[in-house]
Amino acid sequence: MKKLLSGLLVFLLGACASEEAFDKSQVTIALSASPITKDAHKVTDNISRSVIVQIYDGLVALATDGSLKPALATSWEYKSPTNLMFTLRQGVTFHDGQALTPEDVIASLERLKVTPESESMYNKIKSVTKVDDKNIMVNLVTPYPSILGYLSHAKAAIYPKTLIDQIGTNAVETPIGTGPYMYQEWIIGDRMVLKANTNYWDGVPAIETMNFKVILDESVRAISIETDDVQAILDLNPAQVDTLKDLENIKLVTFESPGVDYLGFNMKNPTLTNLRFREAISMAVDKQAIIDAVLFGTGEPISTLFGDRMFGALTEPDNLVYDPVAAKKIIEEEGLTGTKLTLLANEGARSKQGEIIQSYLKEIGIELEIKILEWGTYLETLEQGKHELFILGWSNSSFDPDSSLYTIFHKDSGNNNTFYSNPKFDALIEKAAVELDPKVRQKYYEDAQRILRNDRAVLFLFTRNFTLAFKKGLEGLYIVPTGDHKLNKLEYK
Repeated sequence: MKKLLSGLLVFLLGACASEEAFDKSQVTIALSASPITKDAHKVTDNISRSVIVQIYDGLVALATDGSLKPALATSWEYKSPTNLMFTLRQGVTFHDGQALTPEDVIASLERLKVTPESESMYNKIKSVTKVDDKNIMVNLVTPYPSILGYLSHAKAAIYPKTLIDQIGTNAVETPIGTGPYMYQEWIIGDRMVLKANTNYWDGVPAIETMNFKVILDESVRAISIETDDVQAILDLNPAQVDTLKDLENIKLVTFESPGVDYLGFNMKNPTLTNLRFREAISMAVDKQAIIDAVLFGTGEPISTLFGDRMFGALTEPDNLVYDPVAAKKIIEEEGLTGTKLTLLANEGARSKQGEIIQSYLKEIGIELEIKILEWGTYLETLEQGKHELFILGWSNSSFDPDSSLYTIFHKDSGNNNTFYSNPKFDALIEKAAVELDPKVRQKYYEDAQRILRNDRAVLFLFTRNFTLAFKKGLEGLYIVPTGDHKLNKLEYK
């Protein structure tokens, strides 16, 4: 295996790693794709977020346990159900040397409200006003407890007002934030380079230079860390975990994603309106087998929209379990043997998931045709309702249940690709969205998820366990549940 890896490295990279010790003032991190934006308010992809969170800070941040902690705001307090006051951290400067002021925060949050890529998350902000030189008030349209989770999102970065005055909602070309690293260079498709912010309010990073290097080939990424061409991989492909797990100079770190993959049913389709039919499909699929085949075992079966680490989780087990014999009996009793359906999936791992599901449904008498579509066409087809079954995923990057339950299943959401509609479910989600009492809000979400589970609008499949790879001796990774890891505490030991 070693000879094979070494030979492949010579072929792909052209040279072996130097035997000399690498420069401990810098870290090179492999990315599976190129970032597509430097503007936090416009970020929509995970790769860009992984870099952006090093450059910018928001008012609040996620802690490792998913709770909220101070960032540019040292504290916050509801003055009324719709008025949330933040006390700003003093002595903070932007990368260009300007001091953080209430005016910067106001301009940044106002820009979020009108930036197309962000407005849906922040449109419940009615206005932002200055209380004094240390405090700002966020005035909400309605009570909206999810706002704190959204303000911890990578999108909610604070910019200097002077920059916003110059660009409006046009894309940021030269990032200026208050984060631990400052933007230096971006060569699209190749690398992005950041330099340590020596005035960072949370301590100067030990690593002076952060190089994010784009390496598209998953095998080359794995080889690169073995040979010290890179010192970290933030998105190790599950297929490469076995390649690296036994190497003495590599440390693997695994964390559970807040996202979930699911099999969705178009509830407008006449065949799929039959609840017993959806129950049969749900019992016919072995989730663990899909995890083993597609994720190489790096995932967990799930029966709800998010795991029990998130507020609002439904922790009670599902009474519907894998039982192909019972599933086939339902199909026969309903007279649906030989039913033909089409399953949509996009290219990549989900097409393989589809093939496995196809084989399971065939065993209970359902013929499934798989159509693989390019991502843009796939999303357009779902939006138009031109589908029957589909495979999709959702990653909750604000770590708040509203982001998942409303967005995917409320009848008024543009992302409701199942066209699921249940007035009782919608009412509970709407109540939870404005409820400030955590205990009451928790119950609303639990009750809503019981309704959703009983209606079987989707079959939840699994959560992914993401694996990061680091050279041994590189310590200090700060793991947060959404995967937006801050790297400013990394150092060689």
